Amino acid sequence: DEQEHTVTMGKTIYYWTLVIGQIAAAVSTTTERQSLLTYCFPNMMLDFAFVFEVVLGLVSIYCVFMHTPFDTAVLPMDLLLKPLLALVSIVVIEEVRKAIFRALEEQGKCGWCLDTDAGATVAGSDGSGSEESGSESNEEESETITDGGKRPLLC
Repeated sequence: DEQEHTVTMGKTIYYWTLVIGQIAAAVSTTTERQSLLTYCFPNMMLDFAFVFEVVLGLVSIYCVFMHTPFDTAVLPMDLLLKPLLALVSIVVIEEVRKAIFRALEEQGKCGWCLDTDAGATVAGSDGSGSEESGSESNEEESETITDGGKRPLLC
């Protein structure tokens, strides 16, 4: 049935787009400020996960024995490559954002929330303050607010 095949193709391209989108999001958020050009992907487990996710996605699309469990169909090459445009776009946009914030930070026009204090006072649910130890990471991009929640720190 042609309509059923069209629906299956739609599900397949949707699935593949989600796979590529997940990779784009993971790559883009691996670092907060550091460019991927200097990062060099040192996390081997994450690198393996990227490769595994792509291989599983391709197997589920191109190996007939996976079509029934995944409800997929073989995609033509042009449909397989279109989501890669989204991946490249997401990564490039995120790299531009990082470059802008690094430049603003160097000029002193934008402050990142780096836990440089020994501790931050956070109001507890009863309204009393409590000490929290500073984070080991300089990659945190939110500031502590009095209700204990987090809020993005923007310029």
